[in-house]
Parts: sequence; C-alpha cells; structure tokens
Amino acid sequence: MRKLVRYVILVAALAPLGAFAATYYSIASGNWSNPAIWSTSSNGTSCGCTPKGSDNVYITHSIVLDKHLTNGNGALGGISGTYYIYSTGKLLGGNTYNVNVLANGSLTVCGQLTVVNIEFYNGSWFRFCAGSSVTVNGTFINRNNSPNITIDGVVYITQSFENGNGAIITGSGQFIITYGLAINNGSLFGCVSQYPCGQYPCAINSYCGTSTALPVDFTEVSAIPSSHGAVIKWSTATEINSDHFEVEKSTDGTEFDIIGQVPAAGHSTQLLYYQYQDINTFTQESIFYRIKEVDKDGRLTYSPIQMYGATQGTNLKIYPNPVEGNKLSGSMIGMSGKEWQIELNDPEGRLIKSYHGIGEEGNGNNLNFFLPEGMSAGYYLLRFTSGNFTQTQKLLVRP
Repeated sequence: MRKLVRYVILVAALAPLGAFAATYYSIASGNWSNPAIWSTSSNGTSCGCTPKGSDNVYITHSIVLDKHLTNGNGALGGISGTYYIYSTGKLLGGNTYNVNVLANGSLTVCGQLTVVNIEFYNGSWFRFCAGSSVTVNGTFINRNNSPNITIDGVVYITQSFENGNGAIITGSGQFIITYGLAINNGSLFGCVSQYPCGQYPCAINSYCGTSTALPVDFTEVSAIPSSHGAVIKWSTATEINSDHFEVEKSTDGTEFDIIGQVPAAGHSTQLLYYQYQDINTFTQESIFYRIKEVDKDGRLTYSPIQMYGATQGTNLKIYPNPVEGNKLSGSMIGMSGKEWQIELNDPEGRLIKSYHGIGEEGNGNNLNFFLPEGMSAGYYLLRFTSGNFTQTQKLLVRP
C-alpha cells in the first residue's frame, strides 16, 4: 500500500505544469464570459464553459473581453497557456481591460488585439504577425530577459513603451507611440540600450530602432454637439506628405467604421484646423470618434479616440492652443456642480502641476487657470478627469 501511494505522488510530481490545461476554440463572436461561443474542439459544438488564462485558446471570431486577463480577484488569470488569434480573429479589451502574458505563456496575434495595458513577463513568448493590428490604449511593458519577441505587424501605443534589460524585440514591424515615454534598455530592432524617440508622436521601425517623424502631428480632437448632430474638429501642428483624413466612428471604442473624408494640406508647418459634421448622431448613447490620416505613400496615422454622448458628461476644449503667455481658458459641457481635475504633464508624463475645481451652477461650462511661470516652449499633456471620464490632449507652448 505504501509503494502505491509513493508511485502516485511521483507521477503527479513529474507531470508537466501545463498538462492539465484545457484547450478551447471560438465558434461564434460575442463576450468572453458567454459559454455558448466556446468549444473544446475546432468547429465543434458549445461546451457550455469558458477559458482562463492558463488554458490554450484559439480565436477565429470577434471576442470582447469582459474581464482582465491578469491575476487577481475576478480576473481570468494572466496568460500562461498558448493563445493564438488568427487573421480573422479579434480580442477586444477596448479602453477597459488589461492583458498580462506570464512566464512560459505564449501570445500570437495575426488578427486584431485591443487592450488598455499589456505586460510581458520574463520568459514569455509573443509574436505579432505581418498584417496584424495591436492597439494599446495605455502602456506596453516588456519585462527584463524576454528574448522571444517578434513584431512583424503594427503596434499602436497611446501612452508609454518600455523594453527591459536583456529583453530582445526583433521583426520587421513598427511601434507607433502617441505620447511616450519610450524606454529601451534591451535590444529593439537591433539597437541596444538606445532610447528610440526624440519627439512624439513617434514611429519606431526596423531600421535599428530609429524613430521617424509621423506624417501628421495631431494637437487636438474634439466632438461638439450642434443642432444638426456632432461636429468633429481636429487640428494639426505639422503635416508631411499628407493626402486626406478619414473620420471614423464606433459605438464600443474598438471597432470603427469610416463615415467621411476630408482633404489634407499635403505639407504644412503651421497650425491647421479641420472639421466634419456627423448628422447621424444619437446622444442617448456613447459614441467614439477618431481621425485617420492617410499620406500619399499609404502610411497611416491615428489620432487619440474622442468620446461623445450623454454618458460622456463632459467635453473639454482648452484655448488658446498653441498658447503664448501663461493664461488658459476652458469650455466644458454638463459640468455644473461636478468636481473636476486637470493635470499638466511634461512630454514624458511627469506631473508639473494639478488644478482642481467644481463647476458652478449656471456657470459650470467655463474655467480659467494659469500655467507655471517660465515654462519652456514645446509640447505638454493636459489630462482632464471628472468622475469616470478622462480626456487627454496636447498643449503647444510657443516661445
């Protein structure tokens, strides 16, 4: 009897860590937590179950994350199995959900992935295929000593990028970073310990990690109510070889449709203003807009996403922008009696000064504040927060 017990314990101890991971396939589009969209066999019937981060998951449909793929209470657990998103597949976390790829975890994206923040732990594996689209509406972190990384597609990062010590990123793809900071303490497309961006927005390609200027530098995007729907306005500080702008619209902040097109200037070093009117706007629901610039060589540049609608609660416009001197004014919608905060940050995201206030009854749509004395000319970031709503826009300070 003792020998049998020892034998069973020995077998369990020798079993591979991933031996008990289940394998799941998507069989329909829908929310992750819907058991009807998952099967334990390819093209099989629903298993009435849902996968976790420790499982092996193969996605060929449009799957909307409704939980974090991270460790913690209520989360699915970080990815420690094998995750594969095919060219027809989408994993959509939008502006809400995060993804962590843990040690020995593997993530391949040949379709579309959107998350808020994504982090790759030591010993993780990932590959973004040529033709894939990955949008990180926050930060992208590749921890130390992660050499199994290949980027052949395009990764859009709104905030910051960090490649850690000993981490190696190879491939023929591109990172596009809107605000920064971009830190490279490892090897990035062949360059070792070289910070790749001298300005933002920044495009990091396979040419030894050297940043290239984007065709268009967006300074502001806003969606303003009017008697005939929403007026989408945007401005550019520079344009290089630009052909046209496409106005895109979404109801979930992840999947966008083109609703209009506006000609671009082609080449400009002056501040230019554009607008487009969307008459098919219903304010009882949140709507998201963004601007896609298409240059004459086919390269694309995306603006930050702008939310609009009744649940938005506010829409901040700061003026003048660019600013000379130190006085700024702001106009907001629906702020009467609501608390607000504005953070002034440098281009690397470091806080310079914060401002607080409450929208006054009957006069809650206006505010005035002053920049610190002696600010250097250049770009800064203004982050506005009220309740659960946050909006960030660039501020250009003139000499």
